[in-house]
Amino acid sequence: MRVLVEEPPGIDAHVRLSARVIDAQDQLYATFDMVPAGEDGWWVADGELQLPLEPEPYPGVWHFIVDAQADLPIRGYRDRVFTPQRVPYHVLTDTLPLGVELRVPQAFTEVAAQGNPIAGLRAWRYRDCEVTLAWAPGPTERLLDDNALVMAEAVHDPQYEITIEESVEMSWGEEERRAFLFQELWRDQGKRTPAETLVVQGPDYRLHALRVRALKEDEIHPLCQDVRGTFGFAQE
Repeated sequence: MRVLVEEPPGIDAHVRLSARVIDAQDQLYATFDMVPAGEDGWWVADGELQLPLEPEPYPGVWHFIVDAQADLPIRGYRDRVFTPQRVPYHVLTDTLPLGVELRVPQAFTEVAAQGNPIAGLRAWRYRDCEVTLAWAPGPTERLLDDNALVMAEAVHDPQYEITIEESVEMSWGEEERRAFLFQELWRDQGKRTPAETLVVQGPDYRLHALRVRALKEDEIHPLCQDVRGTFGFAQE
């Protein structure tokens, strides 16, 4: 998102810009500071507008509104409208085990496909993040931390040095299934990237490890975290 500001030649109008995004229900969705980008008069937002996957964005018209202040009167358009489009998803019906649900946008490229519906792994990448889902038969008793750790390590890449920084036991999903979330740090050739692996036991006792990982030395992309939020099991 960018804005063109044209000041009179030789005059510094002390321009200050910020921006708001209003959703189709006339609710404030996001705010941004605007900063100059070069010397050609363009200003850009200090972040990206990230719409949620679920619930899908409200249908209808959204507004991008620029709030401008300056020492001179301001003329020009400060409101632009747009309509979010529905996100197309990969068809994973024959890819994942029966009853497992995961919504992966088609913008994600599949980079790994191993195994079968009994035990397997799939991985997808988008920009600077990766989503991996692995599954395998598990114990028929309640999920324990050592079983969860073994499953989490099953989705580790051996070319990296991986450290588990924290392990959190939690209740997951509407059924409040017992789960473990592992906070990880991946190291390779001096680069350090964060990752999170969620291990959940499904209704058929199968173990599932869902990992989201940054591919750069930065935070995990929120879109990958949104994809993780779509994971679940179909109701019987």
